[in-house]
Amino acid sequence: MSLPGYLTTLVGRQQEIAEVVDLLQHPDTRLLTLTGPGGVGKTRLAVAVAERLRCLLEHGVVFVGLASLRDPTLVLTAIAEAMGLQDLGSIPLGERLVLSLRDRHLLLLLDNVEHLVSAATDIGDLLLACPRLQILVTSRLPLRIGGERVYHISPLPLPTDLDAPAEEVMASPAVQLFLERARASDPAVALTPDIAPIAARICARLDGLPLALELAAARTRLLPLPALLSRLERSLDVLTSGARDLPDRQRTLRQTIAWSHDLLDERERILFRRLAPFAGGFTIEAIEAVCDFDDSLGPEVLDALTSLLDLNLVHRVPGTEQRPRFRLLETIREFAVEQLIESGEESLVRRQHATYFLELAEQGAYALHQVEDRAGLEALEREHDNYRAVFVWLRAAATENPVEAALFAFRLSLALWWFWIYRGHWEEGRARLTEALSQVQLLGVLDSHSHAVALLDLGMLDYEQGDYDAAEARLAESARLAGEHGDRHTLCLALHYHGLSALYRSRYEDARALLRESVAVARSIGQPWYLATAI
Repeated sequence: MSLPGYLTTLVGRQQEIAEVVDLLQHPDTRLLTLTGPGGVGKTRLAVAVAERLRCLLEHGVVFVGLASLRDPTLVLTAIAEAMGLQDLGSIPLGERLVLSLRDRHLLLLLDNVEHLVSAATDIGDLLLACPRLQILVTSRLPLRIGGERVYHISPLPLPTDLDAPAEEVMASPAVQLFLERARASDPAVALTPDIAPIAARICARLDGLPLALELAAARTRLLPLPALLSRLERSLDVLTSGARDLPDRQRTLRQTIAWSHDLLDERERILFRRLAPFAGGFTIEAIEAVCDFDDSLGPEVLDALTSLLDLNLVHRVPGTEQRPRFRLLETIREFAVEQLIESGEESLVRRQHATYFLELAEQGAYALHQVEDRAGLEALEREHDNYRAVFVWLRAAATENPVEAALFAFRLSLALWWFWIYRGHWEEGRARLTEALSQVQLLGVLDSHSHAVALLDLGMLDYEQGDYDAAEARLAESARLAGEHGDRHTLCLALHYHGLSALYRSRYEDARALLRESVAVARSIGQPWYLATAI
């Protein structure tokens, strides 16, 4: 995966870049973790370091964004996907990853790992198996495994004297960043002698945190710097009783986001908190379906979204001009989650989110049954993190309503199986469907028709991964159940894949009989896709 690009300059980090580059060029540095509070600029610094090192490393740099991933067991899968690897049958994806990386002199940049630290052992094992591999991690806390070096990133330096002349104030990287971003919002902003101490105090109030400075700078279109400072001072005075176990700077970032949140009207606040369930981004259609289910936003939903964009609470994803896509920065998304919980709407909104993506998956599955729709597959891939977030929520929801959660997860797994097959997410699909099937069986809510479909899905995934014994057992049972219920679509595919497995294992007579029967069933269905698949 290519490194993220930025349209703005990186301010005040030259020394840190040089120090991190030097650490990574030391032969003993295999794992280096950049730590620091949310919003301090860990990702931006890491990308700048990677840009410096890319040409010096024989096999370059691979960027792996993990901010939207919620399942620690999928970290190696995410790395493999970033490497462009897919399952190729009987070799597990983890082994393929080791085979691919074992002899490469390469830097992996794992971005936003703090919520996935239980995957630290997997990361350590990967380093042990690949002697030339280096890993650069961004995280709010260290991984705490052997061989890890930690580099702490502090906020940008502030002026030593807040009342110093403008030239001295401007020497502060925090002030430089704030003014550069402020001028982007309002070109009239200038560091005059009377404004210099105000700018210095704004930066000091925000502790020099880059994200906080950028959020504040965005408001200079609306508020002159003296008014901006006054509002920040009042907001910080009110929000001084954050949790005692949070780092001071994290509390300040929370206060800054809360300050931006205070500028929203009620309609905009509703939209903001209801964006919390989205992982990896969202479209306008998704916003309308998930966030305006009760018509509380009305026809002005686009105006509310524009306000969130103006406040830098929502960002537009680059390269999505044809069908605009948006996302929340993870630190801001965490604040949105808090607001959603406080509103008492969390369960309702997360159910809306899950239902929307279930319907999207089922529509995509229907289209894929007619023809391999590449555009549809790409659309499902873009929403993959949202589907993963739904599965995480369903696990949590199972404590209150196990039957509803199990049936929902099972239905979603059945809808996504073609996507998992075509896009090579075999291990993940197999694990999710196996878990979902076991839950509905355990709860006694599995009907035989759905059982046949699930066995077909798992049998196909077994076949693709080279587990032919398991595949044939499941496919034979699927064919039996489908035949009993007259489900010719499932019967056709179960016979076809059973025949392919027999053919691969040189059981030619069995293969011929199964494949002929599959073709006969496909002809009786009368749909070209099934006949083309069977033939």
